[in-house]
Parts: sequence; C-alpha cells; structure tokens
Amino acid sequence: MDETYLKKQQDQKLKEENAYKEFNRLEISEAEHRVLKLLSLGKSRKQIADGLNISWLTVFTHLNNIYKKIGVKNAVQAGRWYIFIEYGLIDFESDNTFLK
Repeated sequence: MDETYLKKQQDQKLKEENAYKEFNRLEISEAEHRVLKLLSLGKSRKQIADGLNISWLTVFTHLNNIYKKIGVKNAVQAGRWYIFIEYGLIDFESDNTFLK
C-alpha cells in the first residue's frame, strides 16, 4: 500500500478521534450532534425538524443547549464550530478560541 495513503488514513482517524473526544468532553448528546451536523450543512431549523422527524421547538431547545455548551451565540457560529471540530481544523494542543 502507498505510504501517503496510509498517512492520510491515520490523519483522518486521529481527526475523528479528536472530534469524538471533544463532543464527549462537552457532553453533546447524539440528538444535539445530529442537529448540529444538519445545521453545519446549511439546513434551516424547519428542515432539521422535518429531517429528524422532531418538532421545531425540540430543534430550538437542542440549539440553545448546544450554544451554551460550546460557547457561541448563534447558528452561524455553531455551524462553523462543528465544521472546525469535525474536519480537524482546530489544534487541540493549542488555543482553540477561534470564535472570539
């Protein structure tokens, strides 16, 4: 197997592990994670509710809980945070206050 391919696979696995650790550290539930993922894909609150077969109020509640847990003020920041975490764009060994 190509050494570059193996390195990319290892890097991806490390990013996924770091994202998983961060979601656990912040106690983001699976339901909140699903809402956050759809939000980061540009889905509206109504689209998220319809897609997950939950009420708009439940989406609203999940989003408010997420905002508090990750320290952001709105959906744009939350979506950005998710992308940074999910794609390993934050170095967990350094300061990750990119939203400030």
